[in-house]
Amino acid sequence: MSDKAFHLQASLRSLGGPAETFERPIPHNHMRTLTSFTAGFLLFVSAQAAAFDLQDLSGKPTSIEALLPINQWTLVMLWSIDCVACEEQKPMIDAFHQDHHLSNAKVIGISTDGNQQLPSVQKHVKKRPVSFDNYVTLSDNFKENFEAATGKRFLGTPTYLLYDKTGTLTGAHPGLVDRGMLERIVGKPDELQVIPADLIR
Repeated sequence: MSDKAFHLQASLRSLGGPAETFERPIPHNHMRTLTSFTAGFLLFVSAQAAAFDLQDLSGKPTSIEALLPINQWTLVMLWSIDCVACEEQKPMIDAFHQDHHLSNAKVIGISTDGNQQLPSVQKHVKKRPVSFDNYVTLSDNFKENFEAATGKRFLGTPTYLLYDKTGTLTGAHPGLVDRGMLERIVGKPDELQVIPADLIR
């Protein structure tokens, strides 16, 4: 395989078929220095990531960069309302967030349906609640920002982005993930020191 190609393992709603392996060239002007292809994520040394403009579920504008925590990995789940695979993944992703968010990693959900569909997204999240926060993309620039940040065309949902503890975008994965894949990269939850109640004065 040439240094301008990589394999992507994907099971995408938009492709409407079984999981396949895709080999797609990376355009020359989007080349990154590949460090490894670990646990299904394409890992790369990225330039400054383009801003992902978002809205929270109350309609307040924000960006993905403003949401990244300090000293934690951040897994971004890109999902859509009509994505069956996304709903199948959410219980596992939610459990991952609950187990990790007080220590070494957290999850952010982003609906790619766009802010014009905000009422439908609000209704969907209320009907199928999860413990991690969810946002919506701005309809007019998400795909362009995704390509600028990753060097790859957005294929569909679910897609995952991985930010390291410094807030640098270090990985992208279209298709399904499992918890083992995630924890091989970010590690197991850090053990939290619990102070017995009778020692608290």
